[in-house]
Amino acid sequence: MADKRKSILLVEDDTSTRLIIQKGISNWGCKILSVSSGEEALRVIKITNPDLALIDISLPGIDGITLAEILIEKKMTAVVLMTADKNYTTNTVLKHHKVICKPFNNEELKAIVIQTSFIF
Repeated sequence: MADKRKSILLVEDDTSTRLIIQKGISNWGCKILSVSSGEEALRVIKITNPDLALIDISLPGIDGITLAEILIEKKMTAVVLMTADKNYTTNTVLKHHKVICKPFNNEELKAIVIQTSFIF
């Protein structure tokens, strides 16, 4: 039987941050697909179609902005970028994306996910 839960692709290269986010969203009732690089994320989307992608901007290899643009080209519309840069609003490239600034709490993340997708 196929898993009918909504899925979230979490792309975060920092292991501790990735685990904290996973723990925070684990009770949302969603399937979590967790990877540490853009390249891994591209492999995942070849075999599954996540409902939402949470992507760290500063990734090794393919950076988060490039990955987001690739996913959008592949018709994935629910993408949230994560950054620790408090001045991200001055980055003109980011004006085209939903962005959440680290550190964030679970309620802040859930609010932007609700704004971005139909997971809830």
